[in-house]
Amino acid sequence: MQGRLFIPAFGVARVVWFLVDTGADFTSLHPRDSDALAIKFGSLGDPIQLAGIGGAQTYYLADSILTFDEGVRLRNYRLSLRIALPGQHNRLLPSLLGRDLLQHWRMVYDPTGQRLEFTVRRSDSTLQV
Repeated sequence: MQGRLFIPAFGVARVVWFLVDTGADFTSLHPRDSDALAIKFGSLGDPIQLAGIGGAQTYYLADSILTFDEGVRLRNYRLSLRIALPGQHNRLLPSLLGRDLLQHWRMVYDPTGQRLEFTVRRSDSTLQV
């Protein structure tokens, strides 16, 4: 799923493709996207350790805004983004949409129709375009 990510602390914005991950507690940015945003890890504060199926990873927190374009409106979400410390082990991992964001949507998966559909229940702000 495509969203526009804005990280105010760095003044950067970029379209990012996210993998929907209902098993991830939090939305996270992985190296192939953080490299493109030129994230300066030295200015992000203290790292945190998070564990998942792939093992423990080191992340930094960054206040962010994630926007999704619905054609007639933009849906905006404020979140504390987890930014993975780059390494060979995570270089190719996709960035993930986690339950911190997914909890605001209704999701329907139809494997027969090959569709994954979302209905917004709540967003932090909505702009009509």
